[in-house]
Amino acid sequence: KRYNGPSSKEDIANSIALDASGNVYITGGSTTTNKGFDMLTIKYNTSGTQQWATRYDGPGLGDDFANELRVDQNGNVYITGSSKGSTSKLDYATIKYNTAGQQQWLMRFDGASHDTDVATGIDLDVYNNVYVTGYSKSTPIGTTPGYFDYFTIKYANTNGSLMWHNKYDG
Repeated sequence: KRYNGPSSKEDIANSIALDASGNVYITGGSTTTNKGFDMLTIKYNTSGTQQWATRYDGPGLGDDFANELRVDQNGNVYITGSSKGSTSKLDYATIKYNTAGQQQWLMRFDGASHDTDVATGIDLDVYNNVYVTGYSKSTPIGTTPGYFDYFTIKYANTNGSLMWHNKYDG
């Protein structure tokens, strides 16, 4: 299958997953008509017919890109990636969608430096709590040298509330 977004420009898939029924989920980024990329998630049924497509455009109205997704045993879809903040560069953005593609919750993380924070991985535990990891710039914008730390977050499945977060500074 091909997906051609509204701008008829670049649409990039970064992650794919299947649910227990064999439906296919794809996430990544899709060019908008005037301001970069939106996070895009698509569900196809077992015959390859598109069931839904949903986009997320963050508060900074800039580049928003999903890097990975997971599907739980109930068919809920969890995506994570980076999203332009309104007063920061890139922030983690993690979204839960239900089986119909309706957003259930959205959580954003902007690191202490308000600089570049990119979520690169997501996973679920047996209770469907959500673990997101990636990297976060530790020094403020404009200072040198800039460096990144691992940053991992745990969210509660039911409402996306923050359970804990931790960084690793090697």
